[in-house]
Amino acid sequence: MQNFVVKKSLTETLRRMKVGDKMRIKSRDFKLSAVKTAKNRLKKEGIDIKLSEAGMIDECEVTRLN
Repeated sequence: MQNFVVKKSLTETLRRMKVGDKMRIKSRDFKLSAVKTAKNRLKKEGIDIKLSEAGMIDECEVTRLN
């Protein structure tokens, strides 16, 4: 019997969001720099993500634009 390791993938999670969906990401799950990196990776694929951290402590909000 084999055990599979499931890895959290922020890029894949953001890719699977529908247009207009919003998601809050806690800093303990992913650092802001990792969120920015995932956002830039997806921008190269033509997927626009809006990132906001205004007024939030230890979290940020992402919105899929297209």
